[in-house]
Amino acid sequence: MKLHPRIKLLFWIKEKGEVTRKTQPYFVSTIGYYLALKYLRDKGLIELSRTDGNVKYWKLSKKGENLVRLLKKVMEVLNDG
Repeated sequence: MKLHPRIKLLFWIKEKGEVTRKTQPYFVSTIGYYLALKYLRDKGLIELSRTDGNVKYWKLSKKGENLVRLLKKVMEVLNDG
């Protein structure tokens, strides 16, 4: 199943716990990554976990955790059906 890069990023954060610009594999351009972060943050799906100098670490919010859980269930239904 083909997923949008923002959705892939949510699954990546769920798997790894946190994400930074350098640890994510889905966005080649820096601007694409930051636009995705802004969208996810504005929707309340991610929140700032911590900072280390200029590096920001992002994690899923409760809303983001719920969305990932629901998306996994939808994907299971689509793959089984």
